[in-house]
Amino acid sequence: MASIRTQANEYHRMALSHAQSLRSAAQADHSGLTEQEREAALNSFGPIKITDENGRSKSVDLTKEQKIALYKENKSKLAHLRATGQYATSVQESNNGKG
Repeated sequence: MASIRTQANEYHRMALSHAQSLRSAAQADHSGLTEQEREAALNSFGPIKITDENGRSKSVDLTKEQKIALYKENKSKLAHLRATGQYATSVQESNNGKG
């Protein structure tokens, strides 16, 4: 009987640990983005061209914070466009074109 209790306790501990790992993965970080979105933000923007005060062009890389801020701004714009019907997914567009 003690063996069964030990196994039950171990399975319970494993289940709690697994549930915690799922919650951690899904939770957003301090930026308000999920880990997957944060990774996409950091990998979505390469060097950009800017013009300095003398009219010269140069390439600069955005900081991590700038990349995250730009990703959040674009995500918000897309959500607004979808909510107002100004942007449709490709499935919606193809269905609208057939009808």
